[in-house]
Amino acid sequence: MFIETLKDRCHECYACVRNCPVKAIKVSGGQAEVVEERCIFCGKCVEVCSQGAKRIISNEKQVEKWLENSEDVSIGLAPSFPAYKKEWIYGDWGNYLYSFGFKEIYEVSFGAELIKKEYKNILQKTEKTIISSTCPVIVSLVEKYYPELIDNLGKIVSPMQALKKYFKHIKNNDSKLVLVGPCHAKKIEFQNDSSTAVLTFSELFSLGEKLKIEHDNMADDHKNDNTQSHKADENNTVISYEARNLPIAGNLLKAVDSSSKKSINVEGENHTVGLLDLLLNQKISYKFVDILFCEGCIDGVDLKKGNYYSKKSAVENYTEKFKYFSQYNLEIAADLDLSKKFTEQEIKVSIPGEKEIWKVLNKTDKYTEDDLLDCGACGYKSCWDKAVAVCQGLAEVNMCLPYLLSEKRSEVKKEQEINKELDLIINSSYDGIMVVSRKGKVEQVNEAYLKMLNMEKQHLLEKSVSYLEKKRILYPSVSLLSLNEEKEMTIVQNTYTGKRLLVTANPVINSGVLEKIIINARDLKELNQVIEKTDYKDEDIPGHIISRSEEMKNILKLAQKIAKTDSTILITGESGVGKEVVAKYIHEQSEERVKFVKINCAAIPETLLESELFGYEKGAFSGARKEGKRGLIEEADQGTLFLDEIGELPLNMQAKLLQVLQEHRVSRIGGVESKKVNFRLIAATNRDLHKMVRNGEFREDLFYRLNVVPIMIPPLKSRKEDIIPLIKHFTSILNEKYSKNINFSRECLDYMLRYDWPGNVRELNNILERLILTAEESLIDRENIRKLINIKEQKNKIEVKEILPLTEAVEEVEKKILMLAKENDRSTYEMAELLGVNQSTIVRKLNKYFG
Repeated sequence: MFIETLKDRCHECYACVRNCPVKAIKVSGGQAEVVEERCIFCGKCVEVCSQGAKRIISNEKQVEKWLENSEDVSIGLAPSFPAYKKEWIYGDWGNYLYSFGFKEIYEVSFGAELIKKEYKNILQKTEKTIISSTCPVIVSLVEKYYPELIDNLGKIVSPMQALKKYFKHIKNNDSKLVLVGPCHAKKIEFQNDSSTAVLTFSELFSLGEKLKIEHDNMADDHKNDNTQSHKADENNTVISYEARNLPIAGNLLKAVDSSSKKSINVEGENHTVGLLDLLLNQKISYKFVDILFCEGCIDGVDLKKGNYYSKKSAVENYTEKFKYFSQYNLEIAADLDLSKKFTEQEIKVSIPGEKEIWKVLNKTDKYTEDDLLDCGACGYKSCWDKAVAVCQGLAEVNMCLPYLLSEKRSEVKKEQEINKELDLIINSSYDGIMVVSRKGKVEQVNEAYLKMLNMEKQHLLEKSVSYLEKKRILYPSVSLLSLNEEKEMTIVQNTYTGKRLLVTANPVINSGVLEKIIINARDLKELNQVIEKTDYKDEDIPGHIISRSEEMKNILKLAQKIAKTDSTILITGESGVGKEVVAKYIHEQSEERVKFVKINCAAIPETLLESELFGYEKGAFSGARKEGKRGLIEEADQGTLFLDEIGELPLNMQAKLLQVLQEHRVSRIGGVESKKVNFRLIAATNRDLHKMVRNGEFREDLFYRLNVVPIMIPPLKSRKEDIIPLIKHFTSILNEKYSKNINFSRECLDYMLRYDWPGNVRELNNILERLILTAEESLIDRENIRKLINIKEQKNKIEVKEILPLTEAVEEVEKKILMLAKENDRSTYEMAELLGVNQSTIVRKLNKYFG
């Protein structure tokens, strides 16, 4: 492929479509690709693309490989080379090029000298119009779009091809030639020649940078270099002045047929196409047409920058002052065959009918001639031309800018209508809803939230949530917490009206970037009233499990997975850690299990335990009910049976329970027949069943039957992250229960964090209830809590057991202090304030010790 499209840079500007002289661009999926069969290789699409989305093939790597392998490589300079480095002289070019490792330097102007003679011969022998074939773009244009004029092309190779033929004649077959000029189209002439590579001047100097060849100071080094060996002289006439000045428009004509009034030189895209149209229609006739697609080769793609006349002057001055590189043998050149054949490559395209074209136009709301705006934004001169291109598969329907703008306005209107509907939906919600931007400003708030706050909408919109927290309108700010953590947060929030809200902040994250926070709020008092009406207690709601620590999060994840199975579960852990809460959570996650039946094996006397578990038939024993009684195992049919303190179950009861688990059938005391039962068993204990099995106090077979899915709940002292959230949770419930507004000081919370809580969550709840009930002030400090719990301070003292370097000792102390300060998810600013240092110091220390 001659020109490729860099898809990540192509942005539907259609500049390439607009500027391509032959419309050789196909737009598909918003990407503008060059259709090589239609392309004339002028490079216009590369030139006009502001995003650099078009790239022409380069032979730099091939040339670099030749030079690295020390092959016999020579270079041929197009006659426009003085225009690329206007300040350089003969020696500069020589030194620079030989530094690459090129064996010899040739000039393409020698090839121009050779074809000059060929054109003279042709013009003497023919009467028809001869069109010059020196420009490969013109040749491609004629072959593809003016095939009727192919016979008028001069059947002569280009100057570069003429030099290559001469080079091949005087060199061996392994020699390589690098041709350098301003035109990318020359690469097409040699695309199948493995011993020739074409570079532009820019590509040559780019390769020089890769090979670290210096050139910046060349002109300074040769400022006074006017040696006789470099100067042009009368003997240096193998290449004529006209041939060396061929890149200047009209010089081929001057060299070939300057005296004829029936010859013309034409340059530039518009002029060349216009002349070819006239020649095709036989409305004009010339003897010789010297034609170039650019304004001469000094205006080629690689020489577009700079003033035209300064480039012209640079070429003319150089050829007057300096000789050309290498010596050339005209006798050898006389034997060269410089003829060339040109082949018709006419582009065959289907011409759609008018009905088909209007069908395309209708798709962009164009139904009459008046609808055809012909604005050219799509890259085509008219709406009709663009519709034809769509029919030919070169363009897309939606390339019409006025249509897209109209569609956009419709979309905006629809979006506005949708927003109105969303506002209605949000405002109809019973829950309070607030939307906060990633910058922490209120974007939207519904009527329910405003009612909770007793505020007008305009007093909240665009307000910073930091400001709302500082003014204690809403505090603490769940938005700030969620923005900082970038995760869902649920807290109890206070308001300036005295209402307390249960709020949840949900971050909206798109492609890894947090965009906004959606807050849902419920009035806590109303919520509790609803809960009481449904005959639930707060502590019975599984959703109230606090799981800030990784340990509890993992337990709940496991619970969610196994809830949908019938596997038996054994929950172990110290007394008060929440085994029953986890058991209820598992039950609630299982939609198939309706009933939750609990029995505490340690709370029921052994004599009654069997009848409670298995039930009895009428008359089974004295004192029994006449009608008999269903056991708890039967009650749990199609539900969950929770056996708390399973370690206290007597051995004889263990055997009967094992039988039920194996057979899924239960027999009442005094009964003969057994009944099929289907229940999920969850057992819990604070005892070491492994040890009990070893001591013969617990049946091994029952243990393995129970221990299918073991869950061990760690003590509260092992999951410090849960303590503060639990305190806030229980405090919120107890404040509501006793109509109080009690808070805890930072010192008090720190003190409770340091306590081991041997009674775990149960002890924490009881302590908090006692404190809140007996509190005389609204803020409980450390002295209040110290009266109830006693921390053995020596546990936190640093023990030194051996001699170690002082720096290591200091680091160990710093680590421990930072770990203590980091508890309760404190921010680095809070840690800095607590430890009396700068926040930057805290960040540096954390990175040092904890990565």
